[in-house]
Amino acid sequence: LLALLVAASRAGALAPAPEYLAAPADLRGQFGGMLPPGHEDAVPPAALHAALVAWAHLQGLIMLELFGHIAPVVGDPEPFYRYEVEVQLARLGLTPPA
Repeated sequence: LLALLVAASRAGALAPAPEYLAAPADLRGQFGGMLPPGHEDAVPPAALHAALVAWAHLQGLIMLELFGHIAPVVGDPEPFYRYEVEVQLARLGLTPPA
């Protein structure tokens, strides 16, 4: 995931949602330590923040499915997951391939 974020950042493709750009400075500072030495500036802190939230969100949805809590609510989980992945990508300023 981190390699994809670095590649998207270098391509100028990342545009984190405004709520991540407005995060408090002390929180933004915590994301600088996520990257290996020498690459601290490879991905903006707001994009790292948005990616971490996306990862946590999608992992939570997967856990809910594993324990049988998604299908009874939404039926077929495929369109639900597809939409949620698209939403999380959009929060990073990215779009899925067509």
